[in-house]
Amino acid sequence: MKKIAFMAAMAALTLAGCQKDDGGKNPDGGDGTYQEYSDHIVYHGESYAIVTLADGNTWMADNLRYVPEGIAVSEDPAADAGIWYPYTYDGTDFTVLTSEEDVAQYGLLYDAATLFGEALTADNAASFEGKQGICPPGWHIPTFHEVFNLVGMCSKLSVAAAGYEAGETPTDENAYYYNADYNGGNIAEMNAAGFGFVFSGTRNQTGSWIKSLSGYEACPMTYLWSSTMYQVQTEEDGSLSRLQYFSLGSTVTKSYPDGRLTVMFNNYGNGCPVRCVKDK
Repeated sequence: MKKIAFMAAMAALTLAGCQKDDGGKNPDGGDGTYQEYSDHIVYHGESYAIVTLADGNTWMADNLRYVPEGIAVSEDPAADAGIWYPYTYDGTDFTVLTSEEDVAQYGLLYDAATLFGEALTADNAASFEGKQGICPPGWHIPTFHEVFNLVGMCSKLSVAAAGYEAGETPTDENAYYYNADYNGGNIAEMNAAGFGFVFSGTRNQTGSWIKSLSGYEACPMTYLWSSTMYQVQTEEDGSLSRLQYFSLGSTVTKSYPDGRLTVMFNNYGNGCPVRCVKDK
């Protein structure tokens, strides 16, 4: 019964976090246009709720669902598609969410090359921090510091990055949504502030959907991209052997029943949801 109650609560949390408040307006931006209102924006004809959080930044409160010209969204995690549909997991089966209603709620999953709009190499991998990428004009893909300043906790670094030394575990208990009991951001509390986090899942670059911990199947591991590189490694011929970017990642366990968000490391070929931040 406890598990059923938890799953129901998490489902309610997920749904509540994705509701839009468009003030009764549903403008048609038209393909390729951008319009901004007090509580939402319209980008390529799609409406996204926006919220100004305690950090002073204006964030998209919905996951991006823009599909650049020439790219087809895939239902198959094994496909090297660049964009994939979100999914749910019930402990046994994955259900790919392809309806317009589901995509509006959960967004789409993007790999880093699609996110930034160009092929990635060892030479350009670190050049995308704070760039617009596929975000609307006047918006950008969040940086390490923008996501870290929300939750105040990052996984232990194996290499020097983002101004920290190898071996450090960046922590800031004064971060805007840091919860000491969660040692990071509490998803329920952040959603109450309007963040609108939903469990859209993550496509693993090895060609599979990423599961969740047993007992928390309704909450598949979900990363939100940042534009700050964590580390890059190459083969002898110069090709990429590893490339990771900092990302805001979810954890739901017995210790973190509301769901926890901390800064983690995300492989460039993974497919993950995207949030954009308004330029200052």
